[in-house]
Amino acid sequence: GRYGGEEFIAALPETSLDTATAFAERLRKAIEADSVHTEKGNIHYTLSIGVSTLLPTTETLFSAIETADEGLYEAKRKGKNKVVAKNRRSVQGTLL
Repeated sequence: GRYGGEEFIAALPETSLDTATAFAERLRKAIEADSVHTEKGNIHYTLSIGVSTLLPTTETLFSAIETADEGLYEAKRKGKNKVVAKNRRSVQGTLL
C-alpha cells in the first residue's frame, strides 16, 4: 500500500530477507524494462527499494519500516534504481 507521497510498503509474511530481496530485484528489473507510451514518446522509469526484516528483537513495526527507509535512501544515494537490504537474517516476516 501507499506509505508516503511516492513511497509504498509491502509486507511479505514468513519470507526471509534474502527471498524478499530477490523479489524486490525482480520487481525493480520489471519496472526498468517497462515504459509508458505518450504522445511525445515512451517514458521509461526506475525503482529504488529498501528491504528490511522484522526481527524478533525489533522493538516496533515502525523500527523495521525506518530500517527499510534507510535502505531506500541508501539506494538513491548509490545512483538510484537499486535494491538495498538491511538485517540479513531469515525471519518470520519481511517488509519492502
